[in-house]
Amino acid sequence: MARLVRRRGMLGTVVCAAGGATPPPRSAHAAEPPGGTAWRRARQLGPGVNLSLWQDPLGAPAAGEGHGTLAEVAALGFRHVRLPVDPAAAVAGMRQGPDVARRMAERLADDIAAARRHGLAAILDMHPSDAFRQRLASDPGERRRFAGTWAVIARALSGLDPEGLVFELLNEPGEALGPSWHGLQAELARAVRGEAPEHTILAAGANFSTVADLRRLAPLPDANLIYSFHCYAPMLFTHQGADWAPPFARVSGVPYPLSLRHIRAVEAAMPPEERPVIAEEGRGGHGWDAARLEALLAQAGAWSRQRGLPVICTEFGAFRDGGADPADRRRYLADMRSALARHAQAWTLWDYSGGFGVVREERGSRQIDRPMLRALGLG
Repeated sequence: MARLVRRRGMLGTVVCAAGGATPPPRSAHAAEPPGGTAWRRARQLGPGVNLSLWQDPLGAPAAGEGHGTLAEVAALGFRHVRLPVDPAAAVAGMRQGPDVARRMAERLADDIAAARRHGLAAILDMHPSDAFRQRLASDPGERRRFAGTWAVIARALSGLDPEGLVFELLNEPGEALGPSWHGLQAELARAVRGEAPEHTILAAGANFSTVADLRRLAPLPDANLIYSFHCYAPMLFTHQGADWAPPFARVSGVPYPLSLRHIRAVEAAMPPEERPVIAEEGRGGHGWDAARLEALLAQAGAWSRQRGLPVICTEFGAFRDGGADPADRRRYLADMRSALARHAQAWTLWDYSGGFGVVREERGSRQIDRPMLRALGLG
């Protein structure tokens, strides 16, 4: 999770994060047995990590994460990486002509090949800005261009090993797309499938792809799909001190496990207009501990079993730099990892570096958080 990609109405986030949505009626979709291709590939992904600072495939090599990072990622025990691509830049690049499109495809192929050389599978993640989400919501032409861009990318990468590459249609569609997301997701899936018939596609629920959004999702008629969700519950703990996430930016020292009494104390200290957001963290009269995380993630597992569809969690984590006690943060990550092992086929930590990361810059050198890795069962 990073400031760049997670600006949202926090009330909606907390409501969704807590789960509790009524599942929709079952719709016709293409499922496969647990031994089928999508299930097998989901399990093969294993533990993974987001590389949110990955180099821009359209520009010059970035000062952030690049090919040199991949050996370190693999050595720490991760088995896949989630590589972000800016869809607005991709669409714009395609409109500049075949030379730019070819150069972008070559960079993407090079990135994926580098991951594979280190034994890592790759999730190619279209990771939009809010402005791009708004354009998708309001401009049918932009939706067509985006589907066309996906078709070009899928065609260019279709020769890569489908056992090591998953196409993620769009990260967190957001509130702007609303009910139109289902139709757009189906259109994007058709665009990819028409050019890459053997590759697995990653689909997700609307809004911010929480467990509640997954439960509302009508699956698509394609058997080679994995379904993803994100989980940052409870936000009061995972986003304490995060300056891009009001009202959680106002608090620090929030413990985990998080008692209902502590939630109510924070709520009382907030300005009246921000209290409903905090109150949602204690919805149902409960705090947050391993049992409540288990109950939330069990909803994703139940959705998967009932529909015969594999699920993975492609984002979870806790902000390090906002005042969370390091031992509490490790305890939270260990509880999440334990519950995900029971209710999802794989997981992808947010993040590799930065305020949520396994690696951080300290006094000009990169430091690996070994206790954090151990909490994740790695390292």
